[in-house]
Amino acid sequence: MDAFAVGCASDPNGPRGDGTIQVLLTDFPLEAIESAEVTISRIYLTGGGEGHVDLFNGPEEPHQMELLDLQNGVTLDLTGEVPIPEGSYGQLRFVVDEARLALADGYTFAGGASDIELTVPSGFYRVILHGEEDEEDDSGSVVIEGGETTVVLVDFDVAASFVFQGPLESPIGVLFKPVLMQLP
Repeated sequence: MDAFAVGCASDPNGPRGDGTIQVLLTDFPLEAIESAEVTISRIYLTGGGEGHVDLFNGPEEPHQMELLDLQNGVTLDLTGEVPIPEGSYGQLRFVVDEARLALADGYTFAGGASDIELTVPSGFYRVILHGEEDEEDDSGSVVIEGGETTVVLVDFDVAASFVFQGPLESPIGVLFKPVLMQLP
């Protein structure tokens, strides 16, 4: 299951020096899950000689989203177009504060509940970036050039992010290990 796409469009009339980046989110389905909500309070880039570059920083008003609404080509704009310094950026990081998972009809946890609240042990998840030329190389980076807009599409893979413990029909618990990947 893929997760992150990068495309560049050049604006010959645009300013030089800074490029822009925009981050979109999407998802693939899993039948046992009725609802998968996540809260993201910060999205930032690393690399580019600038250290961390915030694309979204909203701890007071984080993004709260239903991941299952982001299927079948539906995306959510998480950042808008953000001006950033030119450079090569190797990672995109998401600070994921919490998640809530609700099971579909016919599925319950071993204790009888049908939903659970979860957190990410590290508090954040990173996506290794790659540019158009090195899609097969997961150790590359995205190059931001002045006057160009780079759009990054990230798949928040629900099926892989929520790891059921025990049988799927009546799991004893769920581990939340976000899986976000760059779509080609």
